[in-house]
Parts: sequence; C-alpha cells; structure tokens
Amino acid sequence: MRWIYLFCCTLMIASSMNAQPIWVVSNTQDSGEGSLRDAIEKAAMNLGADTIVFDVSFTDPGYDSTTGVWSIKSASVYRVPSGTVIYGANAFKNENTPQPGVEIHGTDSSIMLGQTGLRLLDEVVLRGLVINRFQYAVWIEGSSVTVEDCYLGTDPSGSMSRANGNDGILMADGVTNANIHDCLISGNTGRGIRLFGMETRDNTISNNLIGTDATGSSSLPNGGGIQLHAGVKNNLIIGNIISGNTLAGISVFDTATDHNIFEENIIGIGRDEVTEIPNGTFGVAFFNGPANNRFGPGNRVAFNGDDGVLVDGSDGTTTTGNVITFNSISYNGDKGIENFRGGNAELSPPTIDSIVKDIVYGRAG
Repeated sequence: MRWIYLFCCTLMIASSMNAQPIWVVSNTQDSGEGSLRDAIEKAAMNLGADTIVFDVSFTDPGYDSTTGVWSIKSASVYRVPSGTVIYGANAFKNENTPQPGVEIHGTDSSIMLGQTGLRLLDEVVLRGLVINRFQYAVWIEGSSVTVEDCYLGTDPSGSMSRANGNDGILMADGVTNANIHDCLISGNTGRGIRLFGMETRDNTISNNLIGTDATGSSSLPNGGGIQLHAGVKNNLIIGNIISGNTLAGISVFDTATDHNIFEENIIGIGRDEVTEIPNGTFGVAFFNGPANNRFGPGNRVAFNGDDGVLVDGSDGTTTTGNVITFNSISYNGDKGIENFRGGNAELSPPTIDSIVKDIVYGRAG
C-alpha cells in the first residue's frame, strides 16, 4: 500500500512545514479518500497554491495496460480552485513525458446534460490529461491559466475521436493571459478552441495540433478549428497546426473582435509540411465585423476546400483593416485571398507585371 502511505506522509509534511501542499491521487474512483475529487476539494479548502499528482497502482481497476493510462469516469464537473496545479503525466513517474497519463471522461449522458469536464479558476495549470465525452472538455473561467500536453476530444492514443459534444476548450467572458500550448485538440463536435466575449483578451494559443491525430499526419476533425468572436481582442495564435477540420481552420467574426494576431500557423497541411490535410471550407475566414486583425507573417495556408483567406463584410458590417501579410497561400479550392461584400473595402489584390530572375515587379491594388 505504498501509495496510501505516500499520501498520508505528504499531508503530514505539508501541514508540519506549512509548505505548498501536494495532494496525491491514489485511485481512479470519482469520490472518496484518495480520489481526484477528494484532492480537488482539499485544495479548495486550503488557502494558497496546491499541487495534485497521481500515484495509482497498476492493479487499480481504472488502469489500462494497453495504453498505460488510468481512467476516471466523472459524474459531475471538477471545479479546480485558483492556484492548483494538476500533473496527470506524473502517473508515468516522469514529469517530462508529454503523453498524458490520466484520462478523465464523461458519457453520452454527460453530453446530453451539458456537463463540463473541468472548469478552471485563476492560475490553474493542467498537464498531461486526456479529457473527453463531456459537453466542454475544459471551460476556462479565470485568468493566467495554463493547459499543456493534454489530449482533448480523443482517446489516450490520440488516434481516435472520443468527442466532446461542443468545444475542446472554451475561453469566455473575461479570460486573460491564458496559455494553451502543446496540446492535441481534435475529434470534438464543435470547435477545437473557442474564444468568446468582450473582455477575453491577451491569451496565447501556441504549438497545438487542432484537427489532426497525435502524429499530425492525418485528419481527426473538430467541427471547426479555432473560433474567435463576440469582441475578443489582442490574442496571439502562433505556431499551431490547424488542419483537417470539417469547417474553417480559423474563423474570426463579430464587430469589436479586433487586434488579434495570427503568425506561423500551418493551415490545411500536416506536421511534415507536405501532407494534404485540408479544412473542409476556408483556411481562414474573417466576417461580420472584425477589424484591425493581423494574419501574418509566416502562416502557410494550402489545400483547403474554399478560399485560403476570406474577408467578408456581409450584413453591411465593417470588416476592414485586417492585414494579411508575408504568408504562403496556395492550392486552395478557390481564391488565395478574397475580399468580398465590402471586406477590407474590397481592396484589389496586387497585379504582377513581370518576373525577372528572382524579382517580381507589380503594382499594389
């Protein structure tokens, strides 16, 4: 019973030294002593930062020897208190192992009832978790949250969908300074990541796979890749592979959705930067009022089902000032860049007059 002894010792050390507590999850039950829910409840009662790690026996009923992952079936949302760090990868006894070690899952009923997997308050860190079969895998409520090395919407291997009923990650109504990186966010019915609301700003989404399997070589689609709307501002989307989604790779819409930056993303292509993994419609779409966003430098947009980049001023909105610069946009189903229905004031594309050796001569629109 080594893991229970460790759990007890940890509690004594934390209380005697007044140090940051480390709560050890020792089984895959949904409640009771040694469960994840018990650890979260203890963290909520403690004032200050807490760390939750996993030390579960290989004989635990929730362990799957074929995947090396422990699974916890959740009956209700886990509300993770401010300042809590959860290290699921510690189940492998190696904090640097990027593949998740713990799966938290719901059921078809969880989706029907609108249950969220984990709701995160300020300064929470999630690492090394598989989260699937909820309405939302992760709902970020607080600021300065980090989600890293997680699989959201897939099985533990990252090769099959175990869909969340809506989004993989929802960041809504005032989330700031969140950092979502190095995750696999695929297989979800809604979007991989959705940013929503006027005060949602200054977040970074980087180096994630969104719409592919864990290898980045084949499609494992979300309904859509990344969606920004309802006034989100100043977010940085950088270095992601956003490919294979059913609809658009990136969609940006609504008035006041402004000053977001998109750099060095691969959209419609695999990790090897060769394999065609198209998004079903547009690579990127700006519509219904977003202004002064910047797409570039360094994005590569190819093989998508419709335009590479659409800027659509539909419904009489002012979708203008969206800079598209220093990108590679090619082999899409329709135009590379289309300014449509007043989008970007329907600025004409540059014309090419001649090419001499490696110099292109032309005129701006």
